Amino acid sequence: ADADRLFGLGLGADDYLTKPFLMQELLLRVQHLLQRAYRTELSRTKAAILQLGDRSVDLHDALVTLPDGTTLALTATERTLLRKLAENRRERLKTGLTLLDGPHLLAAWLDAGRPIERLLLTQEGLANPEIAALAERTAAPKNLLDDRLFAELSELPSQSGVLAIVGIPPARPPRRDGFCLLLDGVQDPGNVGAILRTAVAAGVEQALLSPGCADVWSPKTLRAGMGAQAVLDIVERADLPAFASDFNGRIAATLLDGATDLYQTDLSGDL
Repeated sequence: ADADRLFGLGLGADDYLTKPFLMQELLLRVQHLLQRAYRTELSRTKAAILQLGDRSVDLHDALVTLPDGTTLALTATERTLLRKLAENRRERLKTGLTLLDGPHLLAAWLDAGRPIERLLLTQEGLANPEIAALAERTAAPKNLLDDRLFAELSELPSQSGVLAIVGIPPARPPRRDGFCLLLDGVQDPGNVGAILRTAVAAGVEQALLSPGCADVWSPKTLRAGMGAQAVLDIVERADLPAFASDFNGRIAATLLDGATDLYQTDLSGDL
């Protein structure tokens, strides 16, 4: 009631009890107010916890946590990490984490049985039945982001409504048989993702990429892969000549000149 009067919203208790999104909006306003107050008045050496009923607010980072575990903000450290994951390959390698953007990639990750570390949602995303159903499939912590911060993390022209922080699957040792794909110096993220997507459809069991290839786990490559990275065994920064020399099967290479037609070539067996 005090917060409602503070912002002059003129709503009653029944409005907040029957319409959870109104409570979330109110708490977001409180969170922004606390952030401003912290920047101007509070010292980071203080322990500053404000209790709003059954919701706790840490004034150091202005976090609002709902009873279901959804938090309505991110700590400064978390915001920095997210920006680095979205932009920096070195950070993805260091942390072993990356970002999925959109419900399609999230669904592919969940369908493959991969764990989700954290979900990041917008208010519009929460109201989307498809995204809400996907969110129910994971017990991962959830954060509600304002549109401006979400836009900073997403490269899409229109917001998807959901981002997911996920762990990068550990690479298995290179195979010595089976159906394998080697990529050498393919630098465009869109091309790498499209090739991996096609490889999954063709039944490739392992993809190996040279150090000169685009980052398989960048948001752009993940979008182009359309879920391929969730199911395909991938080895990055591979020594392709060494792999080829140890492979117990035939080696086929794509060539511009002197090549045979793909559809007239025997591609059976270990390749």
